[in-house]
Amino acid sequence: MDPLTQGLALSLTGLAVTFASLGLFILIISLLQRFFGAETTSTVQPDRESGEGRGGAFGREDEEIAAAIAVALEYWRSQQSARSDLGDVLVAGRGPWWYSDNLTVPPPIRRGRHASADE
Repeated sequence: MDPLTQGLALSLTGLAVTFASLGLFILIISLLQRFFGAETTSTVQPDRESGEGRGGAFGREDEEIAAAIAVALEYWRSQQSARSDLGDVLVAGRGPWWYSDNLTVPPPIRRGRHASADE
């Protein structure tokens, strides 16, 4: 069997195993959903005359208040995320690590009988 045919056979085998295992996972999940399915919730259709809907008695005013609170919270979060100390660090310049004294290589430590010859 030449390498090209062997490579194609190996690729097709890998794809078949992958899709078979995914199909098995889908089957297991669907069986688990049948045995331990979530409870069905009944949705309440909004009554146009009374303004009630979605299981509660929220009026138009309450929805507007909730929307205003959501907008205020999002604005506050955007202001908090915009505050960072990155600008302060950039303005401060390079730290002491960048000075030329730190870039020098210390002399090697010699031990043994060659140590007395250098001194």
